[in-house]
Amino acid sequence: MSAPGGWGSEEEPTGDGRAERVFVRAEASDDARVFVAAGSQYVVEVRDLHVTFVARDGRIDRVDRPTTDEECPYPGLAPFGLDQAGWFFGRKGLVADLTVRLDDCLSERTPLVVVAPSGTGKTSLLRAGLLPAVERGDLPTPGSRRWQRVVFTPTDHPMAALTSHLALLTADPDGAEDPAGPPDWRSQDRDLRRAGLVAALARNQPRGDARIVVIVDQLEEVFAQCEDDEERRAFIEELAWLTDPGDGRDPIGLVVLGLRADFYAHCADYPWLRTALQQHQLFLGPMSRSELRDAIVLPAQEVGLDVEPGLVEILLRDLGAGNGTADAPDGYEAGRLPLLAHALRATWQNRHDGRLTVSGYETTRGIEHAVAATAERAFERLADAEQAAAKNVFLRLVTVIRGSDDSRRRVLRADLLGSEAEPEAVRKVLGAFTKARLLTQDRDTVAITHEVLLRAWPRLRQWIDSDRVGNIVRQELRDAASSWDRGGRDDDLLYRRSQLDAVEASAPDTGDVDHVTRAFLVASNRRVKRAARIRRRVTAVLVTLALLASGAAVFAFQQRGSALAERDDAIFNQITGEADRLRTTDSALAAQLDAVAYRMNPTPDLYSHLVDDGTTPLSTPVASGIGVVVSVALTPDGRTLAAGGNSNSVRLWNLADPSRPVPLGAPLPVHADIVESVAFSPDGRLLAAGGNDGTIRLWNVADPARPVALGQPVTGHTSTVGSVAFSPDGRILASGSADKTIRLWNVADPTRPVALGHPLTGHTDTVASVVFRADGKVLASGSFDHTVRLWNVADPAHPVALGPGLFGHGDNLVSAVAFSPDGHTLASGGADNRVRLWNVADPAHAVSEGQLLGDTGSITSLSFSRSGQTLASGSYDGSVKLWNVAFPANPVARGPSLVGHTGPVLSLAFGGDGRTLVSGSADDTLRVWSLPPRLIASSSRSIASVALSSGGHLLATGSTDRRVRLWSVTDPTRPTLLAGPLVLSAPADIRSLAFSPDGHVLADGSDDGAVYLWNTGDPARTGVPEQTLAGTMGRVMSVAFSPDGRTLAAAGWNGQISLWNVTDPARPTTLGQPLTGHTGPVVSVAFSPDGHTLASGSADKTIRLWNVTDPANAAPLGRPLTGHTGFVLSVAFSPDSRTLASAGQDSTIRFWNVTDPAEAVAVGRELVGHTSSILSVAFDHSGRVLASGGADGTVRLWDMADPLHPTALGQPLTGPYSSVESLGFDRDSQLVTGGEDGVIRLWDLDADDAVRWICASTRNVLTPQQWHAYVPHYRYDPPCR
Repeated sequence: MSAPGGWGSEEEPTGDGRAERVFVRAEASDDARVFVAAGSQYVVEVRDLHVTFVARDGRIDRVDRPTTDEECPYPGLAPFGLDQAGWFFGRKGLVADLTVRLDDCLSERTPLVVVAPSGTGKTSLLRAGLLPAVERGDLPTPGSRRWQRVVFTPTDHPMAALTSHLALLTADPDGAEDPAGPPDWRSQDRDLRRAGLVAALARNQPRGDARIVVIVDQLEEVFAQCEDDEERRAFIEELAWLTDPGDGRDPIGLVVLGLRADFYAHCADYPWLRTALQQHQLFLGPMSRSELRDAIVLPAQEVGLDVEPGLVEILLRDLGAGNGTADAPDGYEAGRLPLLAHALRATWQNRHDGRLTVSGYETTRGIEHAVAATAERAFERLADAEQAAAKNVFLRLVTVIRGSDDSRRRVLRADLLGSEAEPEAVRKVLGAFTKARLLTQDRDTVAITHEVLLRAWPRLRQWIDSDRVGNIVRQELRDAASSWDRGGRDDDLLYRRSQLDAVEASAPDTGDVDHVTRAFLVASNRRVKRAARIRRRVTAVLVTLALLASGAAVFAFQQRGSALAERDDAIFNQITGEADRLRTTDSALAAQLDAVAYRMNPTPDLYSHLVDDGTTPLSTPVASGIGVVVSVALTPDGRTLAAGGNSNSVRLWNLADPSRPVPLGAPLPVHADIVESVAFSPDGRLLAAGGNDGTIRLWNVADPARPVALGQPVTGHTSTVGSVAFSPDGRILASGSADKTIRLWNVADPTRPVALGHPLTGHTDTVASVVFRADGKVLASGSFDHTVRLWNVADPAHPVALGPGLFGHGDNLVSAVAFSPDGHTLASGGADNRVRLWNVADPAHAVSEGQLLGDTGSITSLSFSRSGQTLASGSYDGSVKLWNVAFPANPVARGPSLVGHTGPVLSLAFGGDGRTLVSGSADDTLRVWSLPPRLIASSSRSIASVALSSGGHLLATGSTDRRVRLWSVTDPTRPTLLAGPLVLSAPADIRSLAFSPDGHVLADGSDDGAVYLWNTGDPARTGVPEQTLAGTMGRVMSVAFSPDGRTLAAAGWNGQISLWNVTDPARPTTLGQPLTGHTGPVVSVAFSPDGHTLASGSADKTIRLWNVTDPANAAPLGRPLTGHTGFVLSVAFSPDSRTLASAGQDSTIRFWNVTDPAEAVAVGRELVGHTSSILSVAFDHSGRVLASGGADGTVRLWDMADPLHPTALGQPLTGPYSSVESLGFDRDSQLVTGGEDGVIRLWDLDADDAVRWICASTRNVLTPQQWHAYVPHYRYDPPCR
């Protein structure tokens, strides 16, 4: 190895986010590299050998590493750093998976988000696992080894942190360092700063593949510490620019985000983060036992230490992972990992003769002592007020049990913060103990990381034991107070005299209770005293009432009325609060409670919730009667449902009315304890079931009310039959088994099934799922051996493997496979919490196309809709997700998760109409989901524009796949596609659509700079464009017809507006010269309803008005309208032509009085509420409602009855979930929206219709028991009967 020419000047960031100077790489031969580590110290790396040198007196001397006895390879409660990468073990497979995912992220221009609860090793994974892997060149992308790397935490000034780290890359290598540091990001020109970064990367990496890897650890600091929303948004936008700089340029770099799970919901307000979580999320869970063993043993071996036999098992036992299998630990929670690291460090300190010993570990008193010491240190660092809060917090996190061991309990974070008079003190306590890894916070809750803390920390033990009875009473008191507070502080929930006496006797010291509990006690005492006063005066009152009966009756009536009103308000608040809480756990019950509350008090917020419910898939729960529902299947006509459970039986239901499933007879008995899989034949007359006894049962279900068992159980497998599937012609049955084989059976005569050929072998573990392609010639299988395999079964007696196994789920089992109806796409789901999509048009050469990310649990089941446009995935996290897979390379989520199950979802099946989905769960229920008919799952990747004809019967949608589609929406509950899509000949995205007033012409503006005119007089026969209007505009961003239909306006990327006379659409002519005046692209144009004025909104942040009374001689009116601070993306006139609305990139809507367009003035206040760019605005036909759609994935409705004082109509409609690109109203004020998820939504804005939809799709939801829990003090009167 040599370093010719002296030290070079190529800079690299250290990657650890601290204050060290960047490395300076020297030239070295072969695979050697030399880095300046600090000052005169250098690190040389030759393959896996690291040697340290120091420059002294003009020469370089080697510095030996410390002896093994001096090196502790365990960081304790601190995370592993880059300098400890050689000791980081147990995550090898995960690191490899991360590098593959990063390669996908680069091509898809998105970040990778690593989500994990606190204490799972996320920081160690990023700094000591992923960063060295990138440095080694493990990324599949050529040249990635040379990419510069930055790792940092955002702190309370994330943008300043980011720009300061990037400044290290852009600094002049020969220039002097500025002692003041980099300039403030606000004073910098953003474009110049970005250009400087690009130039610096090109200078430092001259090979043309210059990129940067940016790892943001602890992204939650952006939300928890940064109080400047402008800086937060600038930071996120800068990261987004790094992944996708736009204008077709290659990504500047890769971005990896580490996020604590309890901050997951904070990302929902930022579309870029939300999309990243949907598409490229890795949820970091606990390590398996084999991984934990590596993490314990291998670091010791690296520094020459031995591990005494038996120590590993003791450590795993104490950690809680002693009873699991090698790959699936039982009882070990992810947040406890730092406790193991801490115990290992303490054991190292007690090593003996180069060995970690059991006695050394026991000398430290194990994990318990380590935890106690850490807890006490964290407590002692708190201020006095925080120490007082700590006692209350920990006692609330413990369940004190009479006559038994105490246990930890999970508590809502909001309850902890809301119950204290000083919530900031509680935040400090939670932060300190979470940092010490003794508390674990997920998205909404807080819990003690390990119950050992209850036994090992003397202070906590003393808090509990010093007054056990009092603590139990106070615990019950706090719970009662919390219920009272959540219930709107209803007097009926207060303590009575006897309960207060018990508190006084058993827990007289209530001075340190939280403020909610204190208020509860004050209110209870006040009520008791009031009752006592009433009793003392009862005699006098009775006499008085006798004398003044009539007057007293009136007074009592008034008082009773006031009390009832207060009670009703409290109950109303409780119902709405519970509905809000349930939206993320049980959408059907939340919708029913919305209906109840709206009946009590129809507020604007409830109105918007109901409108949202009307476009939300809702479910009817069905008690299985057979225990855990392991498998479900539907007949092709969707009228019969079969389910297999863990109670030796299969059950059938009549599903003719999906909201009223009717059981068909008694459960069908089987010999198997668990029915692992059920399947109907394509004609629906035959039912097959595979069980854990290794057999398959067949029934004749031609009359499903009277199923008949056929023959004896089919035998041949030697272990559990986990999956069965019929071929499309119904003559062949495939079965996959835990015996690692697949068998094919001839069931032409189902009473005598015959095995075909030899078992299919190739898998090395359980075959969990099998499925036939639609042509019956290909079979797919998924296995616990981490692979998907394809088989040629055209000759079922002689099946042949098609190529090697497909690896796409890392070292994770594959539990589900499903073919799309056209057979071109195969979906596979596994324990890596993601779905892979494979192009299997050539099954011998299958290619990975896309992946679906967003689940936080293993994928257990997959089902395609009959159209193939939607894929449903069921997860171990208890949720179901719907995905737009019309373009498998770019799948997107279709709305939020479907929630309602309280256990893992184990099986899914779509009904034949595509509007019904059945899910089976470990919670002993099935749910029948109804998908709203007003949701059109288009075949488009993304909807860029929607347009409604003036009559409202015809809908046009334009998408990024160059296609225009026409829909009949005469009955919006039954939208119908008219003929095939209208396809542009040029490879250009469609930007804007507009119908002529008579609905006979559709104008289409596209990225190729042309406007296409389609004859839609007979929409079913629309074929090719009638005319193509070519221009020099670049992209056509917006098109609009004048009210008389004679003039067409088109806005261009070149900042000009062109006008055409389209009186005869077959012979359009240009009107005058293009309108100029804007200094940036014109993004939106709109004609006033009176036809005299044209408005245009531009990227130059202005709006211009044009007199188009004579369109051949159009002229500007007045000065440009200013006020927006970003691109103006949409403009719309009110129906009376007196008001103009504008919206754009600054997330605001502004209003202008254009009664005299030459003297237009701003009116009213700007509307705020969207959290990102507003992409479209439109008035309804009455002018009393304005709708706005944004990149934040919401639609907002605004009351415009008084244009000077517009107000929000309730909460935002969140159904779209992804960016809302376009919206519009028809003459009947029906609203239609389209967006990035490829779904067209026809909103029903009538609350009564929404209630009818809720009732039609959520039977048996609000039971009497639930009614009394959520709607107390009212007789049972559900909104649906």
